Amino acid sequence: MQRTILRDLLVLLGVFGLIWLVFSLFSYPEDPQLISIHKEEKLGEVYVDLILLNPVFGEFDNSRVDSAVRVIADRLEEGLEDSEYNYHFVVFDSEMINAFTVPGGNILISTGLLAFCDTPEELAAVIAHEMGHVEERHVVSRLIKELGIEILTSGDQYVIGEVSDLLTSTSFDRKQEEEADLFAAKLLETASIEPRSLATLFRKLGRRWTMN
Repeated sequence: MQRTILRDLLVLLGVFGLIWLVFSLFSYPEDPQLISIHKEEKLGEVYVDLILLNPVFGEFDNSRVDSAVRVIADRLEEGLEDSEYNYHFVVFDSEMINAFTVPGGNILISTGLLAFCDTPEELAAVIAHEMGHVEERHVVSRLIKELGIEILTSGDQYVIGEVSDLLTSTSFDRKQEEEADLFAAKLLETASIEPRSLATLFRKLGRRWTMN
């Protein structure tokens, strides 16, 4: 009797192990092509609105600042080749030094980062770097990896909140950051903006984090 129970238990464990292996082998790859640009833009609209409801990311209403960001962004966009994105830039009121990308070509920039940049070229470097994440579709890849495509596109309110947290708190991996850096350097050069401004900004950030 005990041997029978033990045998059945081992068989059951084997079945569960096989199921786990199948799901591990055939889980969705981090392929951003699984979500169309159009779908990504629709998702982005929802997430931007939700993020800005959080007091931490209060929208900053200053037309002069918006115009200055737009001038730099327009110059960079002219250097893009065949981009499928319509870029949108939102400045939010926060002392933290931060910029991040939301699906669909949405780039959010803190007032703290604007104050940290000593020159327009440094701000251009930040924007170019974030554009790199957009064009390489790193955001979608990361969300698919974390949540899976069905969950990501389900429209469930809990999932939407989870995605918003991921967008504002999770870092890209080293390979993605390197790709964004390379993209930014090339884009800055194409737009006739000093590419070394990217390295200058990173050195400043490095010193800032070391001091803190």
